[in-house]
Amino acid sequence: MALGDILLKEGDSVETLTARAIRQAFAESGFRVLDQQDQVTAETYLVDADIDRFWSRTNPGFAAITLSTEISAQVSIRSPQGVEKQSVSIKAADNYQTGMEGNWIEVAGKALRAFIDNLRNRIK
Repeated sequence: MALGDILLKEGDSVETLTARAIRQAFAESGFRVLDQQDQVTAETYLVDADIDRFWSRTNPGFAAITLSTEISAQVSIRSPQGVEKQSVSIKAADNYQTGMEGNWIEVAGKALRAFIDNLRNRIK
């Protein structure tokens, strides 16, 4: 049951946030991330992701509320060595006095950082 909407910046979507996180995980792992299709060669790693979950929710408590964000995706990495599939699933949560926009942004940012770190640690 939804209590409200969390609006993203104009031009952002769950897909663009997840794509940026995946790109950043590869960049932090030392890969050069390509921007143009004509740069792709036979040696290029190709990445595809299916987003299973990108949820933010609140859990009310007595003295504080818990805001949390869960991100789960199936990431398929095709390289010259074959296809590797990674299931990346994280949850970030923190306690706040209010559900103000800045608090939601903070916990979502923590979740995206955790997603990046989790995927980066799995990339070979």
